Amino acid sequence: MLFITPTMEQRIREIFTKFPETKDDDNKLTAEVFKQLISDHHVTVDHPIHLLLEMLSDGKLGAIETIRRTRQWLQEKHPELRGNRYDERHGLEKEFREQLTFGFVDV
Repeated sequence: MLFITPTMEQRIREIFTKFPETKDDDNKLTAEVFKQLISDHHVTVDHPIHLLLEMLSDGKLGAIETIRRTRQWLQEKHPELRGNRYDERHGLEKEFREQLTFGFVDV
């Protein structure tokens, strides 16, 4: 079972509203989440990159995978939060599953 924290869910909902392009791009979404989390720790843009990496390794930025999973969960449960490529990705998923069966089992 996936546990999504309410704060991460709300943060990602707000990012989707402010930056719609993040609905289709996990890299952009992750960058926006990181920008906010770093700002929450009062780190300015003139800090060296190693501070960012230190914050990441200390768990202050959360898990990168949590951001992707939260986006996936929100878009599954709330169609209005889906990006333009949602249907395209899910169409490819069906095709990929069919290829994996090697013709042995109906999907």
